[in-house]
Amino acid sequence: MKTHIQRNAGFSLTELLVTLAIVSIFSAALYGVYVGQYKAHATQNATVDIQQDLRNSLYVLQRSIRMAGFDPSLGVRNNSPASLGIVGQFPSPHHYNGGSGPGTRIAANGSCQSIAFTLDANGDQVDSGTGTLMVGAGTVEANDLEYVAFRLQGGELQKYRPSLQDWVTVAENIATLNLEFLGEDDSNPKGGADGDTEPDSFSVDRNGNGRADIDDDGDGFPDSDMLALVRYVRITLTAKKTSEVIAWGGNKPAHSLSAIVQVRNHL
Repeated sequence: MKTHIQRNAGFSLTELLVTLAIVSIFSAALYGVYVGQYKAHATQNATVDIQQDLRNSLYVLQRSIRMAGFDPSLGVRNNSPASLGIVGQFPSPHHYNGGSGPGTRIAANGSCQSIAFTLDANGDQVDSGTGTLMVGAGTVEANDLEYVAFRLQGGELQKYRPSLQDWVTVAENIATLNLEFLGEDDSNPKGGADGDTEPDSFSVDRNGNGRADIDDDGDGFPDSDMLALVRYVRITLTAKKTSEVIAWGGNKPAHSLSAIVQVRNHL
């Protein structure tokens, strides 16, 4: 009787090496696709967050600065106009105080990263019983509605709270904030007619004394005579690049937004 031995031959070493090489190539290709998709996803999410922070910050600044000088009863404007609208700093204890408090601080080149202003928030509120203005109407009070200030500090847009005598964070990841003060065309007394129809910038040096016209005396705060002429504020914000954008986004430029706001101020 013959015995048949069946041979079950496996893969040869060469076949295993070829298979391993093919699998490695496909794995490397798949990993490259995964990394690319992850980078795009992370960058897109971070970019959306940055843009949202910028839009929110610009909206808050526009809405707030537009109300600078709001005085529906004209009580403040008639009795103490210098206390209304954009100011260099508030009275004590809410004054600038070396930077810990609010103020409109002007650098020598005219750049400004903070603003302080007042308004009469309840100036149009009338007592239904007597028909007269309610208590507080027609005056500027040192509260969170009528003393308003913003600044850029440590990458944060901050708002001053008089009730706390401290700052609260409005938005994060803000790299730069610049506020440019503008008046009507040819309204700048420090410079002559410029031949255009655009608002005049008070944040430039048109009389050549080395200081921005808005702060001609060089004390770091806007001059009262120039503040009375301010009709617009140009707001420019630039976002900080987050770690995700730096890591995955390469050399993409920082996001910026800008808008011009007409203020009530001393109108």
